[in-house]
Amino acid sequence: MAQPQASVRGEMVETTRAVVAAAEAAGVQVTPILADYGLDRATLDDPSQRLKVGRCDGLWERLVHASGDPDLGLRAVEHSPFGNFQVIDFLGANSPTVGEGIQALSRYSHMIHPNLRLSTARDG
Repeated sequence: MAQPQASVRGEMVETTRAVVAAAEAAGVQVTPILADYGLDRATLDDPSQRLKVGRCDGLWERLVHASGDPDLGLRAVEHSPFGNFQVIDFLGANSPTVGEGIQALSRYSHMIHPNLRLSTARDG
């Protein structure tokens, strides 16, 4: 089955917003770092924004380095409330089972990041 394609290429701003929040919680002064990547709070606070993938990769690497925490991406989950990923959260929460929720996520993962592809396989 073909994967649905996002109408606008780029990464959801919500993901980067959560990583930035985790970096701030770790004591990083994020405003100048965001500026180096041509970003500001208004952009991160606008859920309709999509960010260039290359820009996000570099930004995330810099935030990890500035925080000194190689697990910063994992800590971002603590700064991503339910509903942050809109349709993705809705699909997972409204699936009858965890397995079906993960399958729904795999079908629409490209909405989070255009290069992200998840697949599921049933074992047993």
